[in-house]
Amino acid sequence: MENLLPLAQIFHQPKAALRRISQDPPSAAILAIFVGVQLAAACVNPLTAPGNARLAKLVEHLPFLALPGAVPAILFGLNLLSTAAWSLCAHLAARLIGGKASGMNFFVLNLFLAAVAGLLTIILRHVPLPLSVIMPIIIGLWRIMLSLAAISAHYEFSLGNALAAYVLGWAAQLFLFLIIGAGGAWGLNFNPKVLESTLQAPAMAPDRAPMDYDWSLESLDGKPFAMAETKGKVVFLNFWGTRCFPCLLEMPSIQRLHEKVKDEGILVLCVSEEDPGRVREFVMSKNYALPVYTLPGDRPAALRSLGIPVTFIISPEGFIVAKKVGSALWDSEESVRYLRSLRSPAAAPSRSTSAATASSAFPKARL
Repeated sequence: MENLLPLAQIFHQPKAALRRISQDPPSAAILAIFVGVQLAAACVNPLTAPGNARLAKLVEHLPFLALPGAVPAILFGLNLLSTAAWSLCAHLAARLIGGKASGMNFFVLNLFLAAVAGLLTIILRHVPLPLSVIMPIIIGLWRIMLSLAAISAHYEFSLGNALAAYVLGWAAQLFLFLIIGAGGAWGLNFNPKVLESTLQAPAMAPDRAPMDYDWSLESLDGKPFAMAETKGKVVFLNFWGTRCFPCLLEMPSIQRLHEKVKDEGILVLCVSEEDPGRVREFVMSKNYALPVYTLPGDRPAALRSLGIPVTFIISPEGFIVAKKVGSALWDSEESVRYLRSLRSPAAAPSRSTSAATASSAFPKARL
């Protein structure tokens, strides 16, 4: 029981607790605590909740996720790998600076810190606003201080050397994750449906700005297209780019949306502000059958945004009734129903109710 004393000291005597754990780690106890806490945290993760729409879509393409306990086990494994990766990177950084202590003991020390963080994460899920927003920031800063104290205690470093090892360790871990992420993205590229399954129906930001029709696009064969030709029609206007991963992620759903509504008086327009030659080559390589255009000039003020993808829904009355920044599942039942309601004379929003209709058709966005 004496070996377990440092585990209880972490909150009121963190430096002493970390030094004792580093010198004589109760490895079995810490491993048991880590496993218990991290599995509990995985079980209360929103992704594991019954009826989670995102998980349901992933299960369609990765059936093994439907097995009992599969998702908590994967989340636990990811936490364990993340802790191991950080321990390795920080240990190598410390050795580079001159540290001589055991790497295995440092790993056990980090398992303990991860267990403490996991326990606080579980508690935070039951904390009301605004504490649930403020507390993660405070705990994150506290975790950084504990990590610095752990490096300092374990390798007998000064604060300056501990900070250097911490920064080098995070840089090495980030580099490692970038390599793993790039490899994973390359591998998943062979099964794009897995990536697309992470998309959800859009949460649209209601708007009622008047549409400016005094500008033109250019088709991929170089022909001008005046936006004035879209007056009186429902327009789905998407700005995207060939180098934008979220843009490419939503493209298949836009393609399916176009196939569903192209004969119903609803225009789907995808606009890139890149070089026309590059856009043409890219569209041909992907075999997209979409109305893709380039923009020879600048966007009207009402259609400007800080990033892409961004989508605007324009009503037949000439109002921008909704806006969505970021990728989404555009052929969802909600999206198609809303576009069709704008087209229908009986359900089309008036100038005074356009924004209200947009707000009720989609989940309200957090701006």
